[in-house]
Amino acid sequence: MNLPVAHSTLVQLLRRNAVVIQVVFALLWSLRFVSAAGAPVVAVGVLIAVAIAGALAIRIATRAAGGMRARDAFRTPEGRRFMRPVTWLTVAQIAGSIVVPGIAGAMGHDEWVMPLVATTIGLFLIGFGRPLQLRTVSRIGAAATLATLALPLVAMGPALIALTATSMIAALLASAWCCAVAARLHTAFTLGQRG
Repeated sequence: MNLPVAHSTLVQLLRRNAVVIQVVFALLWSLRFVSAAGAPVVAVGVLIAVAIAGALAIRIATRAAGGMRARDAFRTPEGRRFMRPVTWLTVAQIAGSIVVPGIAGAMGHDEWVMPLVATTIGLFLIGFGRPLQLRTVSRIGAAATLATLALPLVAMGPALIALTATSMIAALLASAWCCAVAARLHTAFTLGQRG
């Protein structure tokens, strides 16, 4: 793709891709919840609810972005510049989710390992709100960060795992829905301006 890509197109594509990725991670945290929950019926219900809510968000975001191809757009000079902060945020989150919980585990604080992994995701969402142009995603990240840091102070064992997973499911689905709705509103606004 040699033509310049509009910034709004890059944001729209990032929102669509963010929805898919966040839904996948919400499903992974749902599986963690299922393994920690003592009530199989509730756990399976949560997994099904997350899958349905995620599928609907993906459908909305995909339809809003239409046939735009992210791979082509993100390989342009504009796309590379746009994606650079997202790449750095992603690398920092992955490194943090390995190093920080590893240090806590090495110091004998195993109860902090999973909440610290979740905290890195919350911190990622705080920074991710900027390229998405969605302050709400940053606020969701801040709430998730505070919640996951507080959980080891009030719960332990399977309850801590279940609560951490629940907070991540809620944060990731809320963020995914914010991205999907924003993508849909952007498309509706753009079509309204043309009409």
